Amino acid sequence: MTKKYRAVAGFTLVETSIAVVILALVMGGSYQTVYMTANLTKKSRLHFVAMHIANNRIERARNYAFYNLTLMADSNVYLNIQGAPVAESAADFRRTTIVTTNPAANLTKVLVRVDIKNYRVATNWWSNNEHESVSTYLTTYVPKPLSP
Repeated sequence: MTKKYRAVAGFTLVETSIAVVILALVMGGSYQTVYMTANLTKKSRLHFVAMHIANNRIERARNYAFYNLTLMADSNVYLNIQGAPVAESAADFRRTTIVTTNPAANLTKVLVRVDIKNYRVATNWWSNNEHESVSTYLTTYVPKPLSP
């Protein structure tokens, strides 16, 4: 007695394996795209916040009396994402303000550099070259004496 097998509609093991491999390739590529997009979004946000921190410092300099601008100079002030000073271990940014004066030209240059923390390394967080810088020149108005 011979057994006769009838054709059964369905997928074979080979067809299913090929479908799984194709699906894995598509999902792997999609995951990489989503991962890179998330990293770029985070990096862009940090640069945006760093620029605002620097601009806020420049605005503060504009409100200082001209002869007190040198008091704004600081180095390695650690800030959180809101721009508030914190300890280095809790910091997202590091701000340095450099004030240089030129008495002959009656000018003062204020340069603010905000370094962005590198989260990819464990020891030297500030080793990367990710930063934003803003500078401006400030002067005081000295009117000419009125001629008689």
